[in-house]
Amino acid sequence: MRIPKSYDIYSTKIAGVKFSLIAHEVYGVIIHSSNFYCRAELMHSSIVELKEGWCLVRFRSESVMNIASFTENEIKQLKNEFSLLSYKNEFETPFTNTYSNFNVSSNEISRWSKRHPRIAKRIRVSPYINTSIFDFFHPTSPS
Repeated sequence: MRIPKSYDIYSTKIAGVKFSLIAHEVYGVIIHSSNFYCRAELMHSSIVELKEGWCLVRFRSESVMNIASFTENEIKQLKNEFSLLSYKNEFETPFTNTYSNFNVSSNEISRWSKRHPRIAKRIRVSPYINTSIFDFFHPTSPS
């Protein structure tokens, strides 16, 4: 069995924690932090206030990283860097984000996919969305 590959797209440091955006052959585009063994699919992640405080979650309420110790500005920076939406509780959280408000991450993903079109056309944006990274960030206009 072949081990799935992953490709670095973008990295930044927030609150002393290195966060990376990675294209993974199985999981699609993920937010990763080796500091906290954090891995969350970008298309299914948001920041939600759970019982334990603010958390980076995937799929509504699966906490992948407790960010309660982050300051308000650091949480805002995390939201802006990865175009994450925030919710006051898990019941407001959608299963899949529409991402009409992409900021930094979409620019970085778009640039990366143009530099690596073969890889970006091979990897889906999410395991639950049957669209490649390339096609998602560079949709063809109808003729």
